[in-house]
Amino acid sequence: MKSKEALELTYVEFQQAKSRVNKALASTTNERSLVTKMQQLSDALSKLNVHHTAWVGKTGFTDAQLAAEKYSSTWLEKEWEEVDELQDKIDELTVQSLPRTQLSTNESINIACSQMETVQSDISTKLKQLLLKTTPSKDSVISLSCVSAYKEILANVKADLENSFSVLADRIMLLDKDKTTDHCSEFEQFRREQHAIITQVQIRLAEAASVKEPVMESTARSTNKSLEMEKSKAPTFSGKTLDFPEFKRSWQAIAGVYWDDANQVEQIKHKVDQKTRRIISQCNSMKNV
Repeated sequence: MKSKEALELTYVEFQQAKSRVNKALASTTNERSLVTKMQQLSDALSKLNVHHTAWVGKTGFTDAQLAAEKYSSTWLEKEWEEVDELQDKIDELTVQSLPRTQLSTNESINIACSQMETVQSDISTKLKQLLLKTTPSKDSVISLSCVSAYKEILANVKADLENSFSVLADRIMLLDKDKTTDHCSEFEQFRREQHAIITQVQIRLAEAASVKEPVMESTARSTNKSLEMEKSKAPTFSGKTLDFPEFKRSWQAIAGVYWDDANQVEQIKHKVDQKTRRIISQCNSMKNV
């Protein structure tokens, strides 16, 4: 399936998940159902993000070209913002329901642990995808537009790790004081593992962002060769027909190293007599000269 078709199909699934959440919010759906539907929407958004990144990577759009597309980075950001707003609404309903339900300490711990599992799963899934997408390959190079998109996803993951994850970790340790040490060890282990992956992805993105430097150096070397052309003493045609084959061979051996075909045709005009210049002016390649 083509990358854009996969993106469009994923977007349809995402819209369906979003519609279910909106309907649930508008009705008297219970809290568990709301949380489940919101989790499905979060999963659909993560999937949409992955397919969007894959599509951008395969098309090789520049930032300006991508901005003009229907599925631009701005479009994706708006979808993220809308999902965040829905999450805020559900969080408000959850907080409002706590006093009425009079949850016990164990129930509060279970809810917090369930929320923690969701946050950890979301962080792990995104980082695994980033690690996969940034794996070095001889057959392909990460485009600069993809590097930008990956950095944005990575920044969101780091924010989740520093905010949502940390807040829930503190809440669980505060509620479940008998197991504070165990929880602390578990959460710190998860934090270390994710930071290690984040660092690895950051290094890969930095390397990918610098892949064009060798091309620039190559261009500089080519420029230097062009500047040194005069030192090579390009041959000059004597004007005699019998001398032309030897002149052309010498020209291609020297000028052909420095100039492309079209440039050679233009430059050779300056090394021949007026009559030959008129003939060469009718040629469009060195093969015809």
